[in-house]
Amino acid sequence: GDADIAGSLHIRKNAGTLNLVGTDHSYIQWYPDGTSAGRKAYTGYGGATDNNFSIVNEISGGNVKINTNGGAIELLDNTVVTGELEATSLDINGNADISGTLDVHGDLEAPGIYVGATNTSFDFYNNGTSYLNGATTVDANLSITAGSLSITADGSNATVMSESGSGDFEINTVGDIILDAGGGDITLRDDGTT
Repeated sequence: GDADIAGSLHIRKNAGTLNLVGTDHSYIQWYPDGTSAGRKAYTGYGGATDNNFSIVNEISGGNVKINTNGGAIELLDNTVVTGELEATSLDINGNADISGTLDVHGDLEAPGIYVGATNTSFDFYNNGTSYLNGATTVDANLSITAGSLSITADGSNATVMSESGSGDFEINTVGDIILDAGGGDITLRDDGTT
C-alpha cells in the first residue's frame, strides 16, 4: 500500500539499493510545491508501451541541469538533439549528423572538416574575413561573384585581379607582370579569334 514518510529516508545497502518494480512501466513523480500544486517532473518509463527512459521537467520553460562540478558529461552510443543545443565547450569524438542549421558564434576547430553530399551545395557565409591557412584544393569550378581576388606571398605587395562589372578584366600589381609560357607561345585573342 501507500506510505507517507514525513522525514528523510535513508536506505543503507550495497549494490541494488532501491528497486522500483512495475508490471509494464514505472516512474518517479516529483511534487516540489506539494501535491496540491500538481506534479512538476517525472523520471522513468512513462507508459506501458514506452521503452524510453525519460527525465522530464514539466514546468513550462524549466530546464534540466546536469552539473558534474568540473567533470565531463559522457553521452554514449547515438545522441539525438531535437531542440536547441547550447554549450560553452563541445567535444564530439565520432560522426555528427546535423539536419538543420549549425550556428557557431565562436571558433570552430577540427583537424579535418569534410562537407559532402550527393547533389547538394555547401554555403559558407562570413561577414568579416575568411582565412584558409594551408594548401587549399578546389577540384571543380571556382566562382567569385563579387569583390576581387588578391594574391600575396608575404602579406603585402598584393596583386589584385578584378572584373569591372561590364566585362573588363583588370590585373593590378605594384611590380611587373611576367608571362612565362613553357610551350613557347603567348596567344592573345579577340573574342576567340587570334
